[in-house]
Amino acid sequence: MNIKLTILFLISTLFTFGQESFNLNNSHWYILSTSWDADEFKVASKEVFQTSSKMGRIDSTENIYFKVNTTEPFILNNKLQKQFFVRQDSVTNNLYIRSFTDEVNEFLLYDFNLNVGDTIQTAICSRLEAPLIVINVKEEVYEGKVRKIIQAKVNANEKGKTFTLIEGIGTTNGFIVNLSEEIESGCILKCAHSENNLIFSKDDSCEATPKLKPRPGKK
Repeated sequence: MNIKLTILFLISTLFTFGQESFNLNNSHWYILSTSWDADEFKVASKEVFQTSSKMGRIDSTENIYFKVNTTEPFILNNKLQKQFFVRQDSVTNNLYIRSFTDEVNEFLLYDFNLNVGDTIQTAICSRLEAPLIVINVKEEVYEGKVRKIIQAKVNANEKGKTFTLIEGIGTTNGFIVNLSEEIESGCILKCAHSENNLIFSKDDSCEATPKLKPRPGKK
């Protein structure tokens, strides 16, 4: 009986290895946002900070919510906003987002239970004019942790831009970000921290703990 239990445990461990859910308590994302002015041949860049902190239960449901602030507005339900409630489903690990000013409408933010050929239908795809389709699912190591990676392209076009989603982190463009195919502007995730531990680094410029204190978002 013990041998059977051990085998089942090992199989379960192998099956779940690399499935890193989100830890949104005291998390920070540092993003570089750039824009290109073709008429004046100028490139402008600015730092974007996103932070999350635990709020707990905020309504009559059993859901545990986190408050997320961003210094760059995110389009949710056709409105530019800087403050949100985010929760993670305890069964699917899907992330859901809702506005501070809307207690009814909730939107899917991240779903990592997808396979090649599936369409990503979440709030981060609102600016894309065509379906974002998964072309590859794999695992990679980020700062010592194995994480599930989903790569997708608009209409699965091989020549198109690749969008990369990392479980437990967000995307390589940021955590709360409207994905866009625009060439003249874009965001790049530089560093991500959770509980003051580095969980993602674009290059060697990231500190082990958050270097800059993120500025709070506004309602």
